[in-house]
Amino acid sequence: MAFTFNSTDIQMARKQLGFLGDYNVSIVSAEFKGLNKAQQEYFVLHLEVIDGNEKGAQLIHSFMDDSNAEKPFRYREINALISGIGGIQDGQSFELKDVATFLPNKKLAVRVGKFDKDFYKGKTIYKPQITNFAQLMSESKPDLSQPRPQTDSTPQVQTSVSDPFAGMTEPSDSAMPIDPFA
Repeated sequence: MAFTFNSTDIQMARKQLGFLGDYNVSIVSAEFKGLNKAQQEYFVLHLEVIDGNEKGAQLIHSFMDDSNAEKPFRYREINALISGIGGIQDGQSFELKDVATFLPNKKLAVRVGKFDKDFYKGKTIYKPQITNFAQLMSESKPDLSQPRPQTDSTPQVQTSVSDPFAGMTEPSDSAMPIDPFA
């Protein structure tokens, strides 16, 4: 099978988000997981930043429908997600098991409000946590004053080699700037 080169489609396999902030993302995949231990349906989204310096960074977020729980709360994230992507009217119903058919390739904005400390294979890691959803913005806005904490497996290394990518920029849309999180 032949490979067709495309110079506009260049990206490393996986990039970690480096800063807190507001990001335009595309839903790469949506996977319905079934019922959790509390007998609530849930699904997982894999998201990718689509613009700016963090373009290509990967995010994972899980959603659960706890609307039948004694004190429901998490189901509101599903409403915020749907509001962000648009296209579904108030009162319209859908089955969570069908998220994989209609959510991939949808675009929206997310706010990454914190990095949660976790442990993976004996190492400390910091996972980005989405704290809000909104409609697509004119551009992503990372908070460069809030970098991802360093992990056990990624020590900082100083180097004197010049950056071959310095000065390169991503093409930008000329849309009007709107801050949906304001």
